[in-house]
Amino acid sequence: MVLKIIVTDGRATGVTFFAYGKEHTVNARKEIILSGGTINSPQILMTSGIGPKDHLKEHGIAVVHDLPGVGQDLQDHFMMPVVYTCTKPISLSQAGSKEQAELYAKGKGMLSSNIAEAGGFLKIDPKSPDPDLQFHFSPGYFILDGAGNPTDGSDAFTIMPSLVQSKGTRSVTLAPADPSTKPLINHNIFQNEKDYDVLIAGVKIARKIIAASALDELRGKEYLPGSAVQTDEEIKAYINKYIQTIYHPVGTCKMGSDDMAVVDHKLRVHGIAGLRVADASIMPTIMNANTNAPSIMIGEKCADMIRTA
Repeated sequence: MVLKIIVTDGRATGVTFFAYGKEHTVNARKEIILSGGTINSPQILMTSGIGPKDHLKEHGIAVVHDLPGVGQDLQDHFMMPVVYTCTKPISLSQAGSKEQAELYAKGKGMLSSNIAEAGGFLKIDPKSPDPDLQFHFSPGYFILDGAGNPTDGSDAFTIMPSLVQSKGTRSVTLAPADPSTKPLINHNIFQNEKDYDVLIAGVKIARKIIAASALDELRGKEYLPGSAVQTDEEIKAYINKYIQTIYHPVGTCKMGSDDMAVVDHKLRVHGIAGLRVADASIMPTIMNANTNAPSIMIGEKCADMIRTA
């Protein structure tokens, strides 16, 4: 576990970390690459004294460099489930059998599923330059990351309307200064009421998709939201109960040249020599799609810049 980045005379010179029951310090010959992700990269910077000075002082951390954008501008995607029971025993609820375990050993069968096996993008706001709604389809229950799934072995399938153009402003801040304590994550999901409109429309479209004749032989009863949930206000209440992250956080160490930027175009932390951040936290704006491929690109681009430095 990283405890802090050591900064000497404005340059990152080493890292202190805890492992095997002891604290260790390693020194850098050239530079340090921070890849803790959108949640932990800003946390490590702040516990190292790099971040918004008032927030650091609040937690008794000596200010090494005042960088107000650290931990700010958190952006993410959010989804909630529309679930129907399945009339045939072909969903992922059947994946726990001995037969499926044997197939998995060969790279086949239900356990080789990527869970979100299909998807698509739509524009709800016709004025939007990009899609603002994404669908994920799963051949099974997918409720609150699985924590809300029934355990009775019944079969189902799920369409998840997903908000990919949220307008809210969010943050990652320190709880205490202790790096072993999880930081405070403020998703502030529905700061903009229009985000509800996208997801309400998504629920209605999901119901139309599932009502298609191609699914007549598989479609059972609507499990969630349930047939009693029909009005926009009822759907809104349902969304509030079942909304969850898709785990695409970005933006807390954003690239740029404005006052809230944390890194420059070469991923170098403003005001600190020998320190770069290379992960999804450097994205200034979240894309309207999954963040995996761009994160890989960031890592590969950083590797190129290190080689040519």
